[in-house]
Amino acid sequence: MTDQKPANGDDRQYDDLELITSYLNKRLDPERVAQVARRLEEDPEFRELAAPMLLVWRLPTHLERHPRPPGELERDWDRFTREAGFVHQRRKARRRRLWIFAISALVLGLSSFVLRGRIAATYADLRYFETVPADTGWITLPNGSEVRLAKGARLRASRRLEEGVQYVKLNGEARFKVVPRDTNELGGGIQPFGVNTRAGRAFTGRGEFTVTTRGDTTEVEVHHPSTRFFMGFFALPTSVLVSTDVESDPISIGEGRRARLVKGQRSQRLANEQNP
Repeated sequence: MTDQKPANGDDRQYDDLELITSYLNKRLDPERVAQVARRLEEDPEFRELAAPMLLVWRLPTHLERHPRPPGELERDWDRFTREAGFVHQRRKARRRRLWIFAISALVLGLSSFVLRGRIAATYADLRYFETVPADTGWITLPNGSEVRLAKGARLRASRRLEEGVQYVKLNGEARFKVVPRDTNELGGGIQPFGVNTRAGRAFTGRGEFTVTTRGDTTEVEVHHPSTRFFMGFFALPTSVLVSTDVESDPISIGEGRRARLVKGQRSQRLANEQNP
């Protein structure tokens, strides 16, 4: 099918319309472009014929009047190529996984290096200490000492004696009764026992005492023992040694006395109290 030109002598006008269309579509060579521009300047009839087309052609398109947000086209193209599985996207995903693995390994290595002391302490705690099951009465520990836990208290006891000493780690409140298994006439016998808390530690060889922890604060109270030990005819007193991490020498508190330990500070003796 071929296009038919308008009849009635309008061939020239048809040719001019075709010329203007080619001009607006930039399909003319530079010489013809110069001719059209000259006719637009000098030929009123040609200019009148071209005016509507020039006006419409110069109207901004929808995309020009409503441009897409910056980067949207790139994001859409990236999403399309990723969903279509383009080679460069698979390579990018592989590199991303390698980077994530390398960064994770680096973070894990740095964390392990920085926290190596805490990790070692946690490992030692899990390996050498075991949780003492809560009970409402007296609980016998591995070395024969006894403990009565208050509600909500948590206690971990060393699985074996360290140089003859039974150590425990306390969070909460507990009353301890340290009774030597072996006694003799001269010294009455001792049963080395130590309680560690966040604030410090309490140590004794025999006797009864209560330890109460509240965060970084610990209070130790020494009681009159239910079982008295003698050296000959003389009753042996009970004492507990307490210290914090800033003290090289512990302080001693006797029966009916209390002490307060605060992490990073020196131990402090409290007012004397006589408790059964």
